[in-house]
Amino acid sequence: MKDINEKRQKAVLITLFSLQDKKDIQYGTCLLLTENGNLIEHTPVLKDVLIADAQEALSNQTSSFKNYISNDHNLTAFVEMIKPPVSVIIIGAGNDVMPLVDMADILGWETTVVDGRANYAKKERFVSACQVLVSKPEQVLEQIEIDEHTVFLLMTHNYNYDMAMLKQLLQKNVSYIGMLGPKNKRERMLNELQDEGLIFTPQQLSVLHSPVGLDIGAETSEEIALSILAEIKALFAGRDVQSLRTIKEVIHPRSATMIEEVKIISKS
Repeated sequence: MKDINEKRQKAVLITLFSLQDKKDIQYGTCLLLTENGNLIEHTPVLKDVLIADAQEALSNQTSSFKNYISNDHNLTAFVEMIKPPVSVIIIGAGNDVMPLVDMADILGWETTVVDGRANYAKKERFVSACQVLVSKPEQVLEQIEIDEHTVFLLMTHNYNYDMAMLKQLLQKNVSYIGMLGPKNKRERMLNELQDEGLIFTPQQLSVLHSPVGLDIGAETSEEIALSILAEIKALFAGRDVQSLRTIKEVIHPRSATMIEEVKIISKS
């Protein structure tokens, strides 16, 4: 399994057991089929049926339970669809990225941290990251392998760097681009790209999540990291949730940041 994850392959794993009779033979994990057709199996029973169900799972991209009932057998199988871990490419190596990398590691996701500043993009600052790159924005994508489970986060707090990355990413086949900052930053960038003659379709723009994250009232770096990772998880799980990019109001309403004026009347 480790080799499959490292190669970012899809696979189906079948575990066969008996629910009706716990004293019966429990075959356990008995078949592994990868998307490139490699088959590892030790199936003393139901071999052809299990291979067919594994192929179907690869085609449908879904896991399922199966009951196999015949004169000879009453067995249950867990047909598990295994997908590559989410690969999070974080553009930016500021302090607010640290909890994001650590939380993604807990989820079993892969992370790559990229920044143009060598004093920020250091492996010792991001121990949990799979790789840390120092790169100009024009050279980032040539160092990254992009597949359907790759997502990008623009978190440099540098307008020009984020702008250069967004320009490239909107022209790529990526499933998710999250960008820190208010809506007017997004609109300004898109307007500038339009002035350059780049017109993006609604489908291309649909992958841009800005402001990034779910509307959970996040304030701290850790809470913002949770908000971002939850939105990415919801995307891959096909869940319809309230993203910050869909709300009409600003992220932090002025009423929440108003300073109350208190007049002190001194006693003479």
